[in-house]
Amino acid sequence: MTGHLQQAREVAAEALELAHQTEQEVWIEVALCAQGQVWARAGELELARAAADDVNRRLKVHPDETVAAIAAMVLGLVAFGRGDYAEAALQFAVNDAFDESHNIREPPNRYHADEAEAVISLGDLDRAEKLVSRLEERARALPRPWVRAVSARCRGLLHSARGDQEVALVSMQEALKRHQALAMPFERARTLMALGQVHRRRNERRAARAAFEESLAVFERLGVSPWVERARAEIARIPVRRASADLTPSEEKIARLVATGLTNREVADRAFVSAKTVEANLSRVYGKLGGARARAQNVGKHLIRRDVRRG
Repeated sequence: MTGHLQQAREVAAEALELAHQTEQEVWIEVALCAQGQVWARAGELELARAAADDVNRRLKVHPDETVAAIAAMVLGLVAFGRGDYAEAALQFAVNDAFDESHNIREPPNRYHADEAEAVISLGDLDRAEKLVSRLEERARALPRPWVRAVSARCRGLLHSARGDQEVALVSMQEALKRHQALAMPFERARTLMALGQVHRRRNERRAARAAFEESLAVFERLGVSPWVERARAEIARIPVRRASADLTPSEEKIARLVATGLTNREVADRAFVSAKTVEANLSRVYGKLGGARARAQNVGKHLIRRDVRRG
């Protein structure tokens, strides 16, 4: 979550090696789960699943309900990374049931926000409300920056799923404020992506694109490929407004005169209009040609291309 994925890989590998040296089965299983968590967070989903499967095979010989719950959490992270929210919610529920049965209120495995987001994505908003409310209760009891940030993000996602984008935006902004106290770029990038979704639903395309692009930059830097793909997909969903390149007769007349290299005053004299009329027409021409400001060169090229197309 802090973005030090290579260091996390090395620590997990060292833990597994030491566990094998001691030949203590339970610590081998725990180290495999840790390795699976790192791989899942890093987007190396096949490796993460293989680690969890290895743990589950070992548990058939040496059962351990605590390790089984952690392995389920790893499988939940894998499914979540693939966008299989039904499977993710199913696996997280196993871990959740273990925590509840053992009265664990602050477990070391932070899957709660992922579980809430998976359930929201499935449209089970009543269940999601319980999960988000529980996160918020933990944030009040233990006001740690991470819990406060992700609970605000999940609350925003829930508001958005219910169609209240105005309140969702407030929650997302609160989440980003909480992220300022955290050295967790991955979680902040996820919040930025959620913020972009709210902006898009509010038809605020520029703000949505900015949020998605900022999240994409972080995901690319961290090398988390599933999230890179998600951010790119979100950007692709934003329609790009393209101004029409069709010029009115007046705009075309002035554009052709400009293309010869004449000044605005000279164009005004030739066209028998005022200089302000020339400027107004040119402003519309530039807008239709994508904001080009190279004047004669760009206008001329456009007119030549269009004349060729017309044959």
